[in-house]
Parts: sequence; C-alpha cells; structure tokens
Amino acid sequence: MVRAAFLFLLLFAIGRASVAQQPIKATTSERILRASLLQMVRPDFPADAIQGPKIGVCVLEISLGTDGRVAAVKVLESPSASISNAISAAVSQWRFQPFRMKGGQPILMSGKLTFYIQVKNGKGLFLDPADVGY
Repeated sequence: MVRAAFLFLLLFAIGRASVAQQPIKATTSERILRASLLQMVRPDFPADAIQGPKIGVCVLEISLGTDGRVAAVKVLESPSASISNAISAAVSQWRFQPFRMKGGQPILMSGKLTFYIQVKNGKGLFLDPADVGY
C-alpha cells in the first residue's frame, strides 16, 4: 500500500513538473522581434522581380521555437511568388534570442515582419522598416 501511494505521488509530481514546463504561446511586435535577432540571412533579389513593380511590400508571420529558431513562415502579403520564396527562404534561416518568462519558462513567440521592396536603376532591394524610417 505504501509503495502504491509513493508511486502515485511520484507520477503526480512528474506530471505537474511537465505541465509547468510547457511553453507558453505569445505574439510580439515587429520591433521586439527585430531587436532580438541574433543571426540574419539577407534574401537574394529574384531576377524576374526586377522586371516587376518598382515598389512593393511583403509581410510575413513567423513562429519561433523555444530555441529561437524559425519554426514556421507564412506569407501574408507579397507582390510576387518569387519575392515570397526569396524572403521566406532567407527568414527561415534567421536566429533569435529565445524568449522566456521571468521564471525561465520558455515562450513560443510569433509575430509579423515587414519588408519593403524597391527596384532602382535595375537593382532590387529588400528594406526593413528601419531602413525606410519606421
């Protein structure tokens, strides 16, 4: 009987510990996301997009794992598929400072990233909000 009670308490404690360590899901601003960026890979501008519109906007929603790696990228707005693919491929390689609660509990963070697209003198540029004064 004592052994059964001990086993029950042990399983109960393990169950509570695993529940307490479950990551919290949260959303943050683009400014905070960009400020926590540790490693950035710049997207290559697709050759076919040089012939497209001279300005545009691409907006992504990203989800981060508890390790700060990009777990998912969703394109919310883009002027073309090739721009979407180029930016998504680059952002998928970005690394962020992992987000945590004050007590150390991990956070699965998500947020939006905006890229401004310009074509000047036959050269394509991807600009982030800081590059254009936002």
